[in-house]
Amino acid sequence: VTYEKTENGITRTVTEPIKTEQIDDLKKFENRILCYPYKAGDTFKTPENEAFIKCLNDKYATKDGVSLISSFNASHPFNLDTLNYSSPSPDYPTPTFFNSKNNKIDCGRTGMNGFRPFNNFELWNRRQLTLEDLEKLKIIDFDNKIIRPRGIIHISEPNGLLLDNGEWKIEGRGVLVASKFIIAGSIKKTTAKDLLIFYARKDGIEIETADPIEASLIAINDDKNAGITALKALKLKGSLVVDKLNLQLWQPADHKIEYDPALKLKNGNIYCSAISKWTTFQSWETE
Repeated sequence: VTYEKTENGITRTVTEPIKTEQIDDLKKFENRILCYPYKAGDTFKTPENEAFIKCLNDKYATKDGVSLISSFNASHPFNLDTLNYSSPSPDYPTPTFFNSKNNKIDCGRTGMNGFRPFNNFELWNRRQLTLEDLEKLKIIDFDNKIIRPRGIIHISEPNGLLLDNGEWKIEGRGVLVASKFIIAGSIKKTTAKDLLIFYARKDGIEIETADPIEASLIAINDDKNAGITALKALKLKGSLVVDKLNLQLWQPADHKIEYDPALKLKNGNIYCSAISKWTTFQSWETE
């Protein structure tokens, strides 16, 4: 058997004879999938990775005649090269999502049981978090003013979330959902890929700073009267989605809203891998 061995920073190829008693054990791995370590900066389309995906597709792509593996899409931000494998069967059933009232979501309309931003709460990464939970889970470091979003995070504090004076940094991608937000300090992305969305579901968003805010603001509720209040000159780089602008409540000033290009990738949608603890599974029966 030949393999690479690294010692003291030096990599060399080592060949060792296989013992007779090991042959039968090694044959057990002939049909297994080999896993290779991923190196930062590598492109996905390497001989090793293509061999892995081909083996995955050949051996584990179908169950009961239904294709379970779709083509790898080079357009999304993980930069996987297209390997042109089969797409899922068109007969594969579409799951049904429910809102917080346990009613089926109708994406063809708005309103209580219709489409609302991030309303598929089964896909939320965390729910009902307190300020202590945010600190404990390292989602928000209040002392060092760092926000580490990953997926959709729901905050249960009745008074919403206050980000006080100072410079807050974003490290990651995600959505913070709360009844209300008060932003009194600047918010800046650590890298161009970082992305943060504030979604106020009840009382809106209040801006108490003239410093730059590099985030998206959403204020939408069931009564269709949520909005934002800018008590100082707004300098927003992101996006703004509200039921009502309520400009009469804004401080007379030179407000600036700049669209963040990170919200619109040239090659497709924005993705963030996050496994929800609240996902429900359904079964389908064929008559």
